Amino acid sequence: MDVLYIHGFGGSKGGPLEEALSCAVDRRPDVHLGTFRWPSGDLRAAAIVITLKNLPAILMPTGPCPLNTYWTFSKTLKDATRHWQEATAASEDAAERLLGLLEHRARAGLQLSIIAFSLGTRVLLEGLTRMSPKALGVVRRAVFAGGALPWAAIEKLPLALQSNDQLINVYSKNDLVLKTLYPLVNKTGGAAGLRPVPYPGIRNVELSTGHRGYSRFADNLLDLAAGSQTRDN
Repeated sequence: MDVLYIHGFGGSKGGPLEEALSCAVDRRPDVHLGTFRWPSGDLRAAAIVITLKNLPAILMPTGPCPLNTYWTFSKTLKDATRHWQEATAASEDAAERLLGLLEHRARAGLQLSIIAFSLGTRVLLEGLTRMSPKALGVVRRAVFAGGALPWAAIEKLPLALQSNDQLINVYSKNDLVLKTLYPLVNKTGGAAGLRPVPYPGIRNVELSTGHRGYSRFADNLLDLAAGSQTRDN
C-alpha cells in the first residue's frame, strides 16, 4: 500500500509526525511511505526572527508596562500572521502540484492513501476538489489529521469520495494550538481538527492529544489510511 504524507506549517524540513510515520512504516513491510513537500515556511526560523525583532521591546530597561506589552504582542501577532498568510498562499500552488501527481497516478492506475496534517489538510482539500471525477478512484482513503482549516470547508469535497469510509477527519478537543493560535491568524471559522465534521460520508475519529502529540498516534493514522478498524467518534 502506498501512503503519501502531506506536512503542515513549518514542516518542509521534516517534523515529529513525519519521523514517527517513518518509524511505524519500518514495522510494516507492506506499506510504502512518501512525503509531499511544499514551501510551508520554516517555523523555527520564523519564531527566532520574530523573537529577535521584538526583543528590544521585551527587554526595555524600564521594565514591562501595559502599553509596551500590548505593542509587543500586537507586533508579534502581526509578524506571525504574515508568516501564516505566506504559507497559506503557498498551499494553493502546492494543491496544483498535488493535483498533477494524483492525476498522473490515476492514469497509471496506481492507488494510494493520503495522510495530511495541520495546514497540509488545506493542500489536500484543494487538491481533491480540483480532481476530475474519473481520477477520484485513485484515492483509497484521505485522512485529515489536526486540520488547520475551517471545518465547514470539508463540505467542498467531492460527493464521490464521501462514501465507503474514504474521508476521515481526525480531531482532538485538547489541541491548544488550534484552540488559541489558529483563531488569531485565521478568521474563517473553527478548525476541523477540533471537532467532528457533521457531514454524511465523513468518518470522525477523536484522539486525546495536543497538536504536536499526533506523532504518538502514527500507527493509528496508518491504520486509518489502510482501512483497519480504529475506535471512532
